[in-house]
Amino acid sequence: MSEGCEPIVDQARQDRGDGRLREALEGYERAADLARFANDKGKLAYAQRHVADLQRELGHHHAAESAAAVAVALYRQQSGSVSLDLANALRVWALAQESLGQLSEAERSWREARSLYDAVGVLAGVQECDEHIARRPDILEGSLGRAASTPL
Repeated sequence: MSEGCEPIVDQARQDRGDGRLREALEGYERAADLARFANDKGKLAYAQRHVADLQRELGHHHAAESAAAVAVALYRQQSGSVSLDLANALRVWALAQESLGQLSEAERSWREARSLYDAVGVLAGVQECDEHIARRPDILEGSLGRAASTPL
């Protein structure tokens, strides 16, 4: 984490684990501000992903979708091994998109997340993506629908 972020993120994790979602959100927002000030895009993406997830859990779906979009964009700008981080950000983005009725956008996010989870061998992520995709009968006609019905 950027200078000063580590204790804030640690406390935010603790707050989230203890069910204090608003306090956790405030912590991750502070961490995002510090990362932004330090121009640390990796830490900013991480904090934004958690802000998005907490906003979603709190029912603030527009804010969640916006924060997740920022996290995804930041992860896409990074070089190196960020596939799992990007998959996790896409997952949060897809959940927010679904809650806003943006089903075509959610489909694209789920498909991309699924591909990344599959590439890094995270079966639980692949299965969650498949479950969301299976909820839309029109998606099942695509190749991913066929893959979803094939044992992994």
